[in-house]
Amino acid sequence: MKKLIIIDGHNFLWRAYSVPFKFFSKKGIPLQTVTMYLKLLRRTISNIGFSKNNSIVVIFDTETSNNNFELSKDYKQNRPSFKKGEDSPYTHLPYVQKVLDFLDIKYLAISNIEADDIIASISKEFSKKSEKNKVYIVSSDTDFYQLLNKQIFILKLKQGNNYEIISSKYVKDCLGITPKQYVDFKCLTGDSADNIKGINKVGKITAKKIINKEIDFDFIKHKKILELNKKLITLNCNCKKQWDFRNFKFNPQKLKISNPEIFKKCGF
Repeated sequence: MKKLIIIDGHNFLWRAYSVPFKFFSKKGIPLQTVTMYLKLLRRTISNIGFSKNNSIVVIFDTETSNNNFELSKDYKQNRPSFKKGEDSPYTHLPYVQKVLDFLDIKYLAISNIEADDIIASISKEFSKKSEKNKVYIVSSDTDFYQLLNKQIFILKLKQGNNYEIISSKYVKDCLGITPKQYVDFKCLTGDSADNIKGINKVGKITAKKIINKEIDFDFIKHKKILELNKKLITLNCNCKKQWDFRNFKFNPQKLKISNPEIFKKCGF
């Protein structure tokens, strides 16, 4: 069995950036965010377990636009904005990527393609190579629920050293729907994280009842918003046909190098 760990790079970046403390190297380089990023990486590999058959890749977004922004002017417009030169998660990204380079952890970002779509495409292709392959998407983004099956899981890092493995059974038990129904579920409820509005007065319980045909719902009346939401929420699993998974191989021993030594090697 082979495992592939796919890390939602910006999800980790924002989480690492949220630490309340700051400290700098002697050269004046801020190290708190990259330090937290390393901690999250180590926790991830420790929780999933790692062997010579396992691989890892980090996926980042780019500053370029994509089709979803063309479909909706409101898409992700609720995200914080930063002035040029202002401290933000993005000012720490070069340091994070330099550390990933040192650790030989492959990271990807493709212009005009959302990171979520890259993650979806890699997950599907890797799982199709062998029914024994397992994919662990490390993110708190619930959009990935639509990908879950017997081979694809989500690792959710919680407070402290706690974590949770999200499976298709988890979605069924918690939401009362299957992963294949998740897109329709989110079309009805909307997604506050991406500033996608759902149907007025339709929450999770009502959405579950609508999907399971327990109550009547006028789909034609809401056709326009539901069709738009479906385009925004559905992940593209075919944004690239082939990936060289040999590039995602990783030696976990490198993460045992101390932070001071890593920072020294990176010139921080």
